Amino acid sequence: MAAGAGGAVWPALGAGPGALEARAFYGAIAGATVVGTGIVFSPLTPIEALYWSAVINGAVVGPRIGVMTWLAGREVMGSLALPGWLRGAGWVSAVAMGAVTLATLLG
Repeated sequence: MAAGAGGAVWPALGAGPGALEARAFYGAIAGATVVGTGIVFSPLTPIEALYWSAVINGAVVGPRIGVMTWLAGREVMGSLALPGWLRGAGWVSAVAMGAVTLATLLG
């Protein structure tokens, strides 16, 4: 978990392993380690922690698919953009996942 968090932060900081990037990278690893340690000492059982991580991942997948679909368009990707039908499928998936998340939360 900690290395994954550091790896997720690293590309957003740009290329080059400068001091600022290294500080943010290792800060993300340290933060994830602290959160993981806190979870160990929480009253959550491993199965409950697994369940809640799946719930959180399911809740954020709709917006994440939407952002990825938007990034795959001509405005960002230029000549490497996805074909229209595939972008349409991405938007349908994002809306469907958002609707399922809302339905789950509301009822």
